[in-house]
Amino acid sequence: MSTVRVARRGPRFLVMAAALVALGPMSFDFYLPSFPAISADLGVPVSSVQLTLSAALLGMGLGQLVYGPLMDRFGRRPPVVAGLAVYVLASLGCALSHSIGTLLVLRVVQALGGCAGVVASRAMTRDLYSGRDLAKAMSVIFLIFGIAPVLSPILGTLVLGWTSWRGLFIVLVVYGLLCIVAVVTFPETHAPDHRTDHGVREAIRAYGPLLRNRVVMVSGFIQALTGAALFSFISLSPGVFLEYDGLTSAQFLAIFGGVSLALFAVSQVNVRLLDRWEPRQIMATAVIVQSAAAAALLMSAVAQLSVWVFVAFLALAVAGVGLLMPNSTATALEPFPRAAGSAAAIVGALGMIGGAVWAAILSGLPVAPPVAMALGIAVATAITVALTQWLLRLRVRETA
Repeated sequence: MSTVRVARRGPRFLVMAAALVALGPMSFDFYLPSFPAISADLGVPVSSVQLTLSAALLGMGLGQLVYGPLMDRFGRRPPVVAGLAVYVLASLGCALSHSIGTLLVLRVVQALGGCAGVVASRAMTRDLYSGRDLAKAMSVIFLIFGIAPVLSPILGTLVLGWTSWRGLFIVLVVYGLLCIVAVVTFPETHAPDHRTDHGVREAIRAYGPLLRNRVVMVSGFIQALTGAALFSFISLSPGVFLEYDGLTSAQFLAIFGGVSLALFAVSQVNVRLLDRWEPRQIMATAVIVQSAAAAALLMSAVAQLSVWVFVAFLALAVAGVGLLMPNSTATALEPFPRAAGSAAAIVGALGMIGGAVWAAILSGLPVAPPVAMALGIAVATAITVALTQWLLRLRVRETA
């Protein structure tokens, strides 16, 4: 690795990358507590407001597939700055919206802009790190990606205490501007001699080899299923703990905090484990432990055991995501230093879309909310076991 690249590594880069990857969770979950206020202000049912979340998830997932080739062709900074500018303007438009239709459209535009940061964070990390160091860096970044969805609604509730729902989007405007400043003041990480030299149309066609690469696709589907497990917890928690179990707001926040702490601890343990084992070896063990916890979680839900027994197994199952997501991402990006943007886009899109679709399916199941949550996590984890075993048998090849 060149001296120039090593000089750019460090805490400053990791903070910037974590801020960029958190754009997604912040955009999705930060405004969740304001749904009733938006509903009342715009004169529409809450179900209509919920459509703005689904639209944003779809935009965030599909938009990544556009930015990947652009970042491989033109470098990381120009596309991400352009995307963040769109994000800032769309966030401002959301704050000024006076109809649900306008808000819906602007939420899609906001997601299409913000997903540039998600792709860039992964691609830039691949530019500066490789091997186990790449997996370690991904663990630090994923720590923010995993905790942000859990803490964002809490932060949103606190902000709502002194402003309206429109003020939440103003906060996102400021957040986007700070991200632009961070990116502009950081050196380009994708050297010109490593960039693709074809046009945008050919760049999009370059997805072909990536989509045919089994390491990328298996890692991507593992990402989708771990995202499904995480979104099972996030999306169904209010219905499980507040409505079904009748817990207080303080108890609900305690559960969120406990699960966040478990995820934080495991993400940090992963950094230490990488000193001794390869990412795929860690994944193989982690998914077995996670599947056992998910099975116990499902049994506790069906047997209607104490809510705190349910929460204990839930924390263990969700914590497994802290080992699977960063290591599967590192495994997918490692063989593609020249096409890291496109590879990151595939992995990111699968993770986002998989989580969104999974959560939508679970919300419609005709079972008790705790059973739906546990079933979603258990099924996703069971499939991940098979995919992880397959990944262990694949040989990573330098294809770009």
